[in-house]
Amino acid sequence: SLKIGTTVALLSAIFGTLAALGLVRGRPPGERGIVALILAPLMLPQIILAIGMYPIMAKTGIIGTMTGLVIAHTVVSLPLVYITVAAALRSYPATYEIAAMTLGANWWQTFWNVTFPMTRLGIGVGAILAFAFSFDELILALFLAGHESRTLPRLLWNDLRAYVTPVIAAATTIVLCVSFILLGLAAWLQRNARKAASG
Repeated sequence: SLKIGTTVALLSAIFGTLAALGLVRGRPPGERGIVALILAPLMLPQIILAIGMYPIMAKTGIIGTMTGLVIAHTVVSLPLVYITVAAALRSYPATYEIAAMTLGANWWQTFWNVTFPMTRLGIGVGAILAFAFSFDELILALFLAGHESRTLPRLLWNDLRAYVTPVIAAATTIVLCVSFILLGLAAWLQRNARKAASG
């Protein structure tokens, strides 16, 4: 669960940020349709997504692997990062980035020195939410995980169907604690960002 969650958080942060930059700053034709496509995994029931992903991953040979589960979790987690980064991008004008490029900065310097400081809170919070989702996710794991990629929620589900032991209660408590810690971290980051902005 930690390996998959960390990988999903990293991939979601990268691709979610790229999607937000392309759509918010680029404003391509058909922007609304692309945004709806990105946000669709959040609106669809996870069991529908799992049923849809299963035959595709079976054909590509990644069903039951860690790679397949990471891809599935990233597809569902990416919208979380997109939403937070897009909100951060809309909170300041694009003229800052244009001014940096006018003064001679290339695209990487502009991103690292102007865009990233403005959006790092959104990227961080989105990555935390993506990790929390992946760490707690059960439905996709039941359909797509195999022996190589068994996650903690799936192991708890399998054990719970057979018998109830104190180990299940302890593991469930750990999952809840991790979730609360991640949510607390996201709230702390937001509060510090507000203090810095008001200061």
